[in-house]
Amino acid sequence: MTDTHVQCKLRKSSPVPTCEGPDYENRIISYQTSWIPKKYAVIGRYVRLKTDNEDNPWDDGWEVIETYTELDSKTVTERSMDYRKQRKASDI
Repeated sequence: MTDTHVQCKLRKSSPVPTCEGPDYENRIISYQTSWIPKKYAVIGRYVRLKTDNEDNPWDDGWEVIETYTELDSKTVTERSMDYRKQRKASDI
């Protein structure tokens, strides 16, 4: 069985700090598209993402809100830096 990843749209909601304390009516909503392992790519599930921050290597609280393309993990890893070659290839 081949490991697969699914491209997912993720959402994270954080309270906005105010001088009167946390106001849970006002929230900051962040969105991100990520490739995550298929077993975690379930709409409504919360996942944590690995970061580059050595002090806090995990970012918790991301909710899977949409799922898209599924590819084998090897292909996802090989293509992970393709965006860096885009400008050079497009001759801009």
